[in-house]
Amino acid sequence: MNTSPGAVPRRNPWRLLYDFWTRPIRAEPLALFRILIGVVTLLSLLTSLGPRLPLDLGPDGLCPGRAMDGWQKRSGRFCLLRGPVNLPLLDEFLPAESAQEWRTWCDAPRNAAWLFGVLVAAVVCMTFGLGTRISTVVAWALFVSFNQRLPWVQNGGDSMMRCALFYLLFAPAGAVWSLDSVLRRRRDAPGAAIPVLIAPWPVRLMQIQLALVYLFTGISKIPDGLLGNDWVSGEAVYWVLNDMSLNRWPYYWLPAPMLVCRFLSWGTLAFELGFAFVMAMPPRSRFVSVMRSGMLLTGVALHLGILVHTEVGWFSPATLCWYALLLSGEKVRKCIFRWTFSRDPKGSAWETRSPSGRG
Repeated sequence: MNTSPGAVPRRNPWRLLYDFWTRPIRAEPLALFRILIGVVTLLSLLTSLGPRLPLDLGPDGLCPGRAMDGWQKRSGRFCLLRGPVNLPLLDEFLPAESAQEWRTWCDAPRNAAWLFGVLVAAVVCMTFGLGTRISTVVAWALFVSFNQRLPWVQNGGDSMMRCALFYLLFAPAGAVWSLDSVLRRRRDAPGAAIPVLIAPWPVRLMQIQLALVYLFTGISKIPDGLLGNDWVSGEAVYWVLNDMSLNRWPYYWLPAPMLVCRFLSWGTLAFELGFAFVMAMPPRSRFVSVMRSGMLLTGVALHLGILVHTEVGWFSPATLCWYALLLSGEKVRKCIFRWTFSRDPKGSAWETRSPSGRG
């Protein structure tokens, strides 16, 4: 072991891995993620899915429920709007007459609207952190059900929101910046003004999920035959800009030179392939910290560009919500939120709670 003055002790890599999964972390990034994904999900429901329900659902709707029953049964997906399909125990033991009554009740547009209202209320409660765990369970189950009921009107943004709600089922998302934390503080005696720490593994899983999304998206753009591949040749962005089924305005309004299109194509490919590797580097040096910050800023610029120019639903806002999980708790507190639901006597935006991870 190097004991010379100024030497940085080398840590056991197994210990680093153990700490990565077990060492408590601050709860602010997870709370910010809960709030952001809740807002985006709510806006998506009210502007995209909600207005379509009277047109798509019902016996005479554009998307009859019975058309999806076979696919749901074969694929193992559940949909509460179609009865107990693929639900353990209920699917096997509920009488056929009761299951049919369940489907008939949900087929009525009025009843589906009631369920949609419950979904919206659950997302609102989750966002504000009221009954965080229960409201997240309800939001996830109904969001998945409406997605599986109308799969052909969904996009990548809905997939990112479904994944987010699923991971939040297991995370102490209401530990801070929530009505739950306010109620707990009123019920219990306040402790010292210290950061609230939570178990890290749910956040680590979500960080890995985001990294894998980018990695496999990049890999999918490099097929076995590299010759003629639009991403490798640098022509992909040019063809995307000329696709009027995706863009908000025609290419000739703002034509981009082919050199710019090639740079954007190669840059996108490099970003998606390199994101996971850069984020996996422990930020021990300023160089790595700068690389991580640069990668995050590149991702923000990429998704903002997609949002401004391309019609892909809520994909970009939903994906950017996940970036909150890659920020440190101290950075979130200093740079994003100056005030939370409570302040300590000195006026800092803190939860005056001992480390518990409840939520």
